[in-house]
Amino acid sequence: RTLALAVVIMLARLALARPNTTTTARPSSWYGYTAFVLAMPYPILRTCWALGSTVGLMYPGAAGSGFAPLLIAIPWILAAVLSICLVSTRPWMPRRLLLTAGWSATAIVAMIGPAAFWSMITKLVEGGDISLKGMATWVPCLFYTSWFFWAIAACAATRSYQLRSASSANILVNVTFTQESFK
Repeated sequence: RTLALAVVIMLARLALARPNTTTTARPSSWYGYTAFVLAMPYPILRTCWALGSTVGLMYPGAAGSGFAPLLIAIPWILAAVLSICLVSTRPWMPRRLLLTAGWSATAIVAMIGPAAFWSMITKLVEGGDISLKGMATWVPCLFYTSWFFWAIAACAATRSYQLRSASSANILVNVTFTQESFK
C-alpha cells in the first residue's frame, strides 16, 4: 500500500508539473466513460447476488443474504456516478468538489486496487487458489483487475476534467469581464 501511494503521489506530481497544453491539444473526456465501465462489475454482480442469483458463486448465499451484498457495492456505485460527473464540464456542481472527490477516490482505490491485483497475480503465478469465500476464481480476478484499471482511468478522467474545466472557467471569466468593460 505504501508503494502504491508513493507511485500515485509521484504520478500526480509529474502530471501536475507538466505544462498546460490545452491550447494545442484538447484533453479527452472518454476516460470518464472508461472509468464508469470499470466501476460497474462489482455493483452489477453484487446486485445480482442480492436479488438471489448465484452467478459466480460456489453455493447460494456465499456472498451474504438479503441486501447485504448490495450495501457493500455502494462505494462502487458512487465511483461510477463520479466517473460520469467527470465527463461533463457544465457548472451544475462546484469544480473543486468534483476535483476533490476525483483525486480522493483515485488515491483510495490506487492504494487498494494495485495491491489486490498484485496479490492476485502473485497467487496465480505460484499456483495458489485465489477464490474468496465460496466465489468462483474469475470473480476476484474481475474485481481486482477492474479496481486496478479504474484507478488509472479515474486518474486520467480527473486530470482531463481538471484541464477542461479550467479552460472553460477561464473563458467564462474572460467573457464576463469583457461584457462588463463595454458597459
